Amino acid sequence: MSLGERAPKTRKMMGKMTGKVLELLATDPHLTIPELATILGKSESTIERAIRELRKLGRLKRVGSRKGGHWEVGE
Repeated sequence: MSLGERAPKTRKMMGKMTGKVLELLATDPHLTIPELATILGKSESTIERAIRELRKLGRLKRVGSRKGGHWEVGE
């Protein structure tokens, strides 16, 4: 099953913004918060809130440093 097939269920369970952030980070784990904000047309604080929620749910993990690290998307 591809991410595109799972995305509607993910968004329904977590909310639209968290689902969009998760989908983008699954395709490019090196995206930064400012880049996500620009792509989605939202503020950085909105993206940070979505990431905080995803981390709390165990769906997203940061690996490495803030500048040189990447995101790992979990199930």
